Amino acid sequence: MNSDTSLQSVLTDPAPHPEISAKTCPLERLGRLLRGTWTLQVLWVLGEGRPLRFGDLRTVIEGISAKVLTERLRVMEHAGLIWRCHEEGVPPKVTYGLTEVGTELHDGLKRLGRITDKLPPE
Repeated sequence: MNSDTSLQSVLTDPAPHPEISAKTCPLERLGRLLRGTWTLQVLWVLGEGRPLRFGDLRTVIEGISAKVLTERLRVMEHAGLIWRCHEEGVPPKVTYGLTEVGTELHDGLKRLGRITDKLPPE
């Protein structure tokens, strides 16, 4: 069998293929989460150092508003990417850090960043 015939058989083979849709694609959920404004920056900052308090996050991530940071942190906590520790006091102390899953994701993003460094400039 020549290469044209084998390619044709691959293209026309009625072998079953799992249906992939936005609901079943394993990366779609992650993509929706990471497309959220500031999510990558929050994940990056928390993954590059120690856990940080809310005010420190706002200082390090220039331009983010308190409202948006609060929203992002809630979404990321709900998704299991970060943990939140609340200590009573005046003022209360709230610290954030990456969960094990968040750390795995951060490590994966660092690998993707190294690939991005190899791409030609835009």
